[in-house]
Amino acid sequence: MKNLIKTRFLRFVLFAWGICLFLTACEDHLQDIASPPQNSEGIIVSPGDNNLPYIKKVIKKDFPGAKGWRVVWGGGTYTSENAHKVPSIFSTITGAVNSVHYLNNTSPQNTGNADMQIYFGNLKATSQINSLTYNNHTKKTRFKLSGMTVNDLQNAAENNPGLFGLIYEWDFDEPVGTLQTGNYQAGQIYTFKTDRIPAKYGAVRIVSTNPKTIEVVVQK
Repeated sequence: MKNLIKTRFLRFVLFAWGICLFLTACEDHLQDIASPPQNSEGIIVSPGDNNLPYIKKVIKKDFPGAKGWRVVWGGGTYTSENAHKVPSIFSTITGAVNSVHYLNNTSPQNTGNADMQIYFGNLKATSQINSLTYNNHTKKTRFKLSGMTVNDLQNAAENNPGLFGLIYEWDFDEPVGTLQTGNYQAGQIYTFKTDRIPAKYGAVRIVSTNPKTIEVVVQK
């Protein structure tokens, strides 16, 4: 019942915004951020072991009021002993995907730029990663599982990134969000709120778990 109410409320918010777009003659053609943009570029990836999972491809897309990335990991395996070398931690500031090992052996500012760990089957604020050395630079990013569809995500990214904040803040099932989600599934879309001043809102879409493919969109 809670999920039904949440979905209906989301549909109301997005429907109301759709009317606004129509009345103001806004552009109604949407492009999935997963589609290769005209000006795609790679993002920073920390060096790692060739036998570990690695960043195979990244597509970046700039919108008028938001920016988005699709990150695709390639094969490889890891154990509890070397998982800290897997590029897993994402920064909405720089677009970097870094490993714990890299962040612990470089400038503390890189840890300060990082927002969330996205690779290991759930979403986790960097404040929840005990193995990070510069823990006074970690962030308490908060997440909420949303009822958004891919079209909803496109609409918010293309036309009104403020919807990310509206959907996050008005989800009363999780008043303050969570610092660490449960195991995610392909197709799920989470909204998030960064631990920054001012806070930025965005969404994480789990495109696929095999190969691991994740999209992140955040307000500029």
